[in-house]
Order: sequence, then C-alpha cells, then structure tokens
Amino acid sequence: MAGEFIGGAAIGVAFGLLFEEVKQMKDKAKMFKSSLNDLHLTLQALEHPIIEIQQYNMVLHLPPGETTNFELEMKNGKDLLLKCNDIHRFNIGKKSRYMDKLGKLDGTLNRLIKILDVQAARDTKKNLMLTTEIFLLAIRGHKLLGFLDGSLPCPKLDPIDPRSLDDVKY
Repeated sequence: MAGEFIGGAAIGVAFGLLFEEVKQMKDKAKMFKSSLNDLHLTLQALEHPIIEIQQYNMVLHLPPGETTNFELEMKNGKDLLLKCNDIHRFNIGKKSRYMDKLGKLDGTLNRLIKILDVQAARDTKKNLMLTTEIFLLAIRGHKLLGFLDGSLPCPKLDPIDPRSLDDVKY
C-alpha cells in the first residue's frame, strides 16, 4: 500500500520501499525491535502528509521541494536497514552502532515532520492572505458597481485592514 499511492513519484517509491522494509524487519530482527517499532510509528505518521503534499504538488505543477529531504533520508534509511539485516546477533559492537544510526534516522524524520508542520502553517497563512486579497478586490469591484448604478448595497471598508470585513452586513 505505501509504495503505490503517489503514482511513481520518487518520494513515493522511496517511502514505500522503506516502509515495507521496516514493516517486514520489525517482526524478524529481534535485536532492533524497539528502534524499528519507533521508526515504523514515525513512518506511519508521515504516510498521509507525504501523499497529500505530492498530490498537491502534482495538481499545482510545483516542484517537489518540500519532500526532497524526505526522499534522501528514506533512501539512506533503506540502505541502513539492509545493512542491519546482515548483522550477526552476537556482534554487539555493530548492533550498538546500527541502533544509534536507526535512532538518528528516526530523529531526522521527526525533525522533518516538524519542518513540514511549520511549512503547513506558513502555507495556511499565505492562503488566508491571498483569499483576503481576492475578497477585497471583489468587494471593491462590487462597491464600484454599486456607485455606478446605485442598485447594489456597498459596505464601508478599510481597504488596508482586512479586519474591517468582519463588520460587513449585506
């Protein structure tokens, strides 16, 4: 399921491969069980936001900029999991080193989630401002038409302060 949702986009492929590998390994690799469970939870949290970002980027014809770091980390994560799979259970030194690397991968993905949250807040504010500007332009056009033929009610607005729209009554 995880690999098929983004229509062949690079992030979808990388995410799908990492997600499936973690899902398979978390039950098999007992010595990395807790690290793989944490990573699996992080990837589950990322699944839907990444799908939505990619879909919006495709619909809006935007470059995949926000997900580029995710793609790189997921490719590195897949390579890391393959290396973890080859570690013998009695090799304590490598086990410890790779547990640290899995923890760092999980931490990096969690930091990227926080960055996406900030970008989402920015995008929401930007959309609100654009919507307000469009609304103000529509009201100004409505106001001009109302003055031309006198048939339309025209609210008094401060064109600079969008809060003045809160008091508009039609």
